Amino acid sequence: MQSLLPLFILFLLQCQSPPAPNGPKLLSYFQITEAADTLHLELPQPGEMIQGDTIPNAVFFKELPANFLQEIDYLADANQALVLGLQRYHLDADNDVCLVDIQQFWFRNQSLLVYNHKKKSFTARITVAEWYGGDGGQILTGSWMFDYNDDGYKDLIIREIEHSSILDDDGDLRENSTHQPN
Repeated sequence: MQSLLPLFILFLLQCQSPPAPNGPKLLSYFQITEAADTLHLELPQPGEMIQGDTIPNAVFFKELPANFLQEIDYLADANQALVLGLQRYHLDADNDVCLVDIQQFWFRNQSLLVYNHKKKSFTARITVAEWYGGDGGQILTGSWMFDYNDDGYKDLIIREIEHSSILDDDGDLRENSTHQPN
């Protein structure tokens, strides 16, 4: 009986899954890219193809905290979304940012996911490019990341353009457009 104990322990050790050396599986879908001085983060033009790795929905929606995705207004059904891992940039010694593209129907969102190496988890999400809306109006968002104030850290400048069409009481079409830097 004593001779079976070492074999049993060896069997148990082999059955354990090894820890992920570089963090969650989701990280493997983002290609590490050298960040330029200025990153222009915008959606591609209609018909323009973007390069990225398709992230299985089971991986993407499981590994991110649910509250990250609840902030995206139109993401109604995770099974219908197409998720692409685009680039991964080193932000500082402890953090990387991963650019993800999420499409559902004609709505589209690109977000930066902040990955903290010490915590081995994603700690934040922010929309950097987006297109959504309906018959009455649309919102387009684009961003730039660069060292705006020369402090050695990249800053994120977000610009949102909103367009709406409203019928007034007389049946006349009233157009409204706003541009908001954040």
